[in-house]
Amino acid sequence: MILDVNLRRLDQALTPDRLRGRLRATLLFVSTEAMPLGTLAGGTLGDAPGLRPTRLVGGIDAFAGGL
Repeated sequence: MILDVNLRRLDQALTPDRLRGRLRATLLFVSTEAMPLGTLAGGTLGDAPGLRPTRLVGGIDAFAGGL
């Protein structure tokens, strides 16, 4: 949440007024479209190799995101 608030502030500071709507719509579209792909990838990983390797991949991904 802290990252999201700071990114929105940065977007507003750097984007001209006439382009803010387009930027926000594009960012929302990209983030929304990524969710079904992540769900599909998680379901595929959970089904194929099993839950334990999938949880390991998720943990590594969460750790890498924190870095």
